[in-house]
Amino acid sequence: SECLTIGVEWSVLCVEIEDKPRYRWRGLMLDPGHNFLTKEFTKRYIDVMALYKMNRLHWHLTDMGWAIEIKKYPELTEKAARFDPEYKEPKEREGFYSQDDVKELVAYATDRHITIVPEIEMPGHSSAAIAAYSWLGTSKEEIEVPIRFGVGTDVYDVSDPRVYQFLTDVLDEVMDL
Repeated sequence: SECLTIGVEWSVLCVEIEDKPRYRWRGLMLDPGHNFLTKEFTKRYIDVMALYKMNRLHWHLTDMGWAIEIKKYPELTEKAARFDPEYKEPKEREGFYSQDDVKELVAYATDRHITIVPEIEMPGHSSAAIAAYSWLGTSKEEIEVPIRFGVGTDVYDVSDPRVYQFLTDVLDEVMDL
C-alpha cells in the first residue's frame, strides 16, 4: 500500500502542554506474603511500574507466609517462609527477602522514583507469625503455616504484652529498612 504522508510538510502551532498525574499516589500491590516472589521478579515488577509512572509499591510481606527477615525473630523465616505448593507460578515454594535484599530493592525502587510501602498485617492475617511463635496467638497452640486460603481463627493475642513487644520489634526493623 502507498504511504499517504510522503512529501507532506507538517507544521504545528506553538503550544504549551501541561501534563501531570491526576493522583499523587499511583501504585500497585505485590503480595509475597501469600506467594513468594523472587528479588529478580520484584525488580522486573518495579521496572514495569516505572514505565507506567507508578510511584508507590504496596508490599504485602506477611500473611500465610512470612517474606521478610527479622533478625530478632529468626523463626519467622526458618518456620514461616513457606507457601502454597499448588499455587500457580511465578513463585517459589519457600523463601524470604533478607534485610540486604530489602535494602537493595528499596534503593532500586527509589532510583525509579517509587516508594515502597511495606505491610505487616495485624491483628489478623498473622498465621505465619503464629506458626513460628505460638505464644503470639490467642489459642497459644502450635499451628502449621497454612497452605490454603481461608478464614483462620487464631490472631495475635492483644491481651498479651509480649505481642506488643514483638510487633514493636518487627516494625522497628522494617522501618529501619
